Amino acid sequence: MESAALKEALSSLGFRELRRIVVGWQSLAVYDARVDRQRVAVKVLDPKVVERSALGVRLDVQSKLATATDIVCGPVLVGDGLVNEIAVESAGTVYAVAHQFAEGDAPDINDQDDVAQMGRLMVELEEPTGPMVAGRSAG
Repeated sequence: MESAALKEALSSLGFRELRRIVVGWQSLAVYDARVDRQRVAVKVLDPKVVERSALGVRLDVQSKLATATDIVCGPVLVGDGLVNEIAVESAGTVYAVAHQFAEGDAPDINDQDDVAQMGRLMVELEEPTGPMVAGRSAG
């Protein structure tokens, strides 16, 4: 999805210097942008594909992971929340979610070092002192 209406809607949330970088599996578009002087990746998601409650859980997990390790880019608060609903003339309502921006390539599931690093993080999640334990006990 690329449209002037989408860029205008994202700008209304405070995103600046919007530059489209990729289309994801569940994302209608992903932009490199700035918000409050911070560089972010903005994902635009279709609510027909991603339920808001599931998105909230995903962002909560990402926040906890980002607190535990620097290999995870956490979500960034924009306006009053992590999930912003915006109306786009050509698409209806969509979700906009910002994450910390990371330069470079995404982890590669075919790269042994990347897989090992992801595996270590998964082990940490299951450890009694891991970052997700607090989430389980609080939920």
